[in-house]
Amino acid sequence: MKKILSRVAAGSAASVSIIAGLAGPVAADSATTQGPNSPAWASSHRSYYTRVHNNNNISATNNNSQRAYTGDSRVYNNTTTGNASTGSANNSNSLAASVNVNNSASSSAALGGNGGSGGSSNTASTAGPNSPANSYSSYRETTKVTNNNNLDITNNSTQHATSGDASASNNTTVGSVTSGNATNTNTSSFNISVTN
Repeated sequence: MKKILSRVAAGSAASVSIIAGLAGPVAADSATTQGPNSPAWASSHRSYYTRVHNNNNISATNNNSQRAYTGDSRVYNNTTTGNASTGSANNSNSLAASVNVNNSASSSAALGGNGGSGGSSNTASTAGPNSPANSYSSYRETTKVTNNNNLDITNNSTQHATSGDASASNNTTVGSVTSGNATNTNTSSFNISVTN
C-alpha cells in the first residue's frame, strides 16, 4: 500500500472534494489448464486514488476611531472666584473575535483508505506436463491531501485625545482653574484556530 500525504500551509469556507478510483470487493481470480504445454495465468490489479482539497480563506478586519475632547475652563474679570474645572472625556473600545476551522474529518477520511482490503486472491493450477502455473496480483492506493490556509487579520485603530484650555485673567482672587482628562482605550483580541 502506498500513501502520499501532502500538506501545504499557506483558515471561512472550506471546499472539500473526494475522488475515488476503482473501488469494490477484492477479486478472486483463477485459471486452470489440463493439457500439456498449457501454462496457466491468473492476474489481477486494483488501484485506488483519493484526493482531498481544502481551501480556507479567513479575513478579519477591525476599524476603530475614537476622539475625546474636554471643554475649556476660563475665568475673566472677577473679584473673587472659586474653582473652575471641566469634566473628563473618556472613550473605551474592546473587541474579541474567535474563529475555528476544522478540516480533520475530511483528511482522516481520505487517509483511512478507499475500502480495499489489500489486493486480490489468485489461483492458477495445471494438470498437464510442461504447464507452469503463474499468478500475479497488484494493489495500489494513492491518497493526496492538500490544505490551503489563507489568514488575513487587519486591526486599524485611530485615536485623538485633546484636553481643553484652562486660563484666568483680570481677577483679584482666583481658585484653581483646571481642564479635565481626555483618554482613549482600545483593546483587540483575535483567536484563530485552523486544524487540518
